[in-house]
Amino acid sequence: MRLRPLLPALALLALPSPALAADLAPAAAGAADALAAGGGGFAFTVRDLPSNRVRTRVGSPGGPTRTVSTSRPAGRREYGLAAGVARSSTRLAFGVTRLRTALDDEEPTALAGETFRGPLGGPFAVTAGGPGLARPFSTVVGYGGETLVTFEAEREFGAGRIVARDPAAGTAGRQIGPDAVIEARVAGTNVAIATETSPSAPATTITVYDLASGEQRYAVAVPRSVAPDGGGAATVPFDVDADGTIVAIGRSSSSTSATERLDLLVASPQATAPRVLRQDVTGAVVAISSGRVLHLARPSARVAAAGAVVLAVTGLAGSTSTVSFPLAPPVLADLDGDVLAVSTPTCVYAASFPWSTTATHAPKGTCPQTFVAVGSRPATRRGQVRVPLSCTMGTATGCRGTVDLVLPGSPKNTRRRLARQSFSLQRQQRTTRVFRLSATERRRLARLRGGDPVYLDVIARTTDDAGRVSTQTQVSLVSVR
Repeated sequence: MRLRPLLPALALLALPSPALAADLAPAAAGAADALAAGGGGFAFTVRDLPSNRVRTRVGSPGGPTRTVSTSRPAGRREYGLAAGVARSSTRLAFGVTRLRTALDDEEPTALAGETFRGPLGGPFAVTAGGPGLARPFSTVVGYGGETLVTFEAEREFGAGRIVARDPAAGTAGRQIGPDAVIEARVAGTNVAIATETSPSAPATTITVYDLASGEQRYAVAVPRSVAPDGGGAATVPFDVDADGTIVAIGRSSSSTSATERLDLLVASPQATAPRVLRQDVTGAVVAISSGRVLHLARPSARVAAAGAVVLAVTGLAGSTSTVSFPLAPPVLADLDGDVLAVSTPTCVYAASFPWSTTATHAPKGTCPQTFVAVGSRPATRRGQVRVPLSCTMGTATGCRGTVDLVLPGSPKNTRRRLARQSFSLQRQQRTTRVFRLSATERRRLARLRGGDPVYLDVIARTTDDAGRVSTQTQVSLVSVR
């Protein structure tokens, strides 16, 4: 998510805890690939399977969402991935990266990343990126007012440059900052840019530029909180406010070689040295608007043990309030004006300020209220599969459902279920289900791979009180000898 936009009005420096609590309401079922709040509402993109169509939708808290664009693959082996989304009060922009596979088991080839823009309800036209260009890969950063900001690069995962396009300028743009950019955020008249640095550098430099003139305002060095990626660049999660304030999640000075801790840091044009706003935060979600900082809070031990996360808002004076019920990760979240938008694996939620209702579980609506997480790599032994389950999101009656052990389909064998067990868990409760394959079943599986371990799908389904189903799938490598 490249947009962390501005929040007009109500510049609060301190946030009294009772004023902010969760009032998120379901806006659309399913998970968003990209999400942004802005212009009094929110926008998000989803990829439909198996059609591989990328749909862009818009909405407002409390109202319905509608699809305003559908990007279809050009060929049978092509598909699209979301590459950012942004909206202003009158305009919408979204990115689609086109990929192609020669065969089902080959790595996909990235063809181009195109940015589309147009009026909020369409039509939309390509404004950046595309095959044959010097920089064919374009990603949406966001809107500063009505000026669109994009990230453009020669390679899909390479460093690039930041380009601003004014509404009347068509596809022509002007570069902001240097060439070696790896991340950027925009709010109001400010563009914050993180530049490529050496993998051994202890900090990431974030520089704020004026969107209209392109002149540098100030720079801040943030202690690096993540390891360098495959290209040798490293980033920290960060965002910029309309007044130029930067917030970032950086490595804490209390970190050790054995334990890394993260702090929520803040800097401004008046105080460029980063200061700790909140210690020991978690995750990579951070957004700021008019002094409100959205981030992941450190949840209770029970919530954390179940794999859930909790969103919070911290004011620049340090007062923090929880603004969500326990959510199933991965979570996308953004904050703009009076709008808070959140995406989880089962639902896109939205709320309008003030968020005034405390909730302990997901509300009723169009989305499933329950979600069971499957352990990332269930431990396996000879003919045995151990499946950790946790009721990450549950109602007062918890999570009820089934977990299946399934042989994936392929050209040589059809998909079939090997075993099933049921479960009933309280909210945030954990358990482990153990499957034991018979000797006959192990011999059958061994013939498929010549005795080598076999990949099986572990599929957990839970049904809430209204009959809505959520599904989580994990792959397990099983020894059959």
